[in-house]
Amino acid sequence: LPLSIATGLPAHASANFALTANRRDLWRRSDDREASHGNRRAAWNEALLSGTLPRAYADLLELRTSFAGGAGASTGSKGTRGGGDGGGSTEDALSLLPAGPWDTALRSVCDPAEFWACLPCAAVGPLEVLPGHVVAELFRRSAAVLWDEGRMQYCTPKVALLCAAPEYQRLSPGLRSALQQLHVAGCRRNVVEVPDRAAPVFEATKGLAWLGPQTLAAALRSTAPCLSTEEADAVVAYLLGPQGGGPMTVLHGLQICPLLGGGLGRFEKA
Repeated sequence: LPLSIATGLPAHASANFALTANRRDLWRRSDDREASHGNRRAAWNEALLSGTLPRAYADLLELRTSFAGGAGASTGSKGTRGGGDGGGSTEDALSLLPAGPWDTALRSVCDPAEFWACLPCAAVGPLEVLPGHVVAELFRRSAAVLWDEGRMQYCTPKVALLCAAPEYQRLSPGLRSALQQLHVAGCRRNVVEVPDRAAPVFEATKGLAWLGPQTLAAALRSTAPCLSTEEADAVVAYLLGPQGGGPMTVLHGLQICPLLGGGLGRFEKA
């Protein structure tokens, strides 16, 4: 029977969990010795929640953001990699499902809003760790699941500069325009807005890069976007503003210095 435990998933999770005697909860660790039968049952549940279930759900999310044909998906992300273990294509996965009205939707790249809605964020109790494990698994396998609005395609977490949606909306128009120019210049970093509901899960995942003065400066050093004077002024203001702490060294090597005669020069050490 279904348990009254919030998984944070928009779907049921069926697995051979070890349940309590009243079958209303998952078996958890006790204060008994580590080798006890109860703790072994708890360890079984923990393995399902930290490994098997996150991997299976990450497969599903990756399937929804890439499909046979690859239109709109990030380069190199056609089909599903299954965590790098040689998984089959999306068509292989869809062949396991019965025919139904969902065929058309599953054979096209999902809308970014749909992906964010499917990401687990509100699990409680023993499943509270699930959202973090799912995001960590997506990052571990470098799955192309983050929507890059500039390139209109999904990109991997390893090339994304994440920015919480409220913070992104507070950025000046000039700075947001400059960030769009990073895409035009072929920068390897893509700015991705993260909705409020998903931000805490991503913030708790190690290894993800967030938009900030230092990460933006590093991205600008790796490319040479063609910025207008207004855009360059907005970037300088951001790098030297409250978030940047004001150190001039963050500007060194960046070609965003407005010149009196027009154009942009490079900030050099004195």
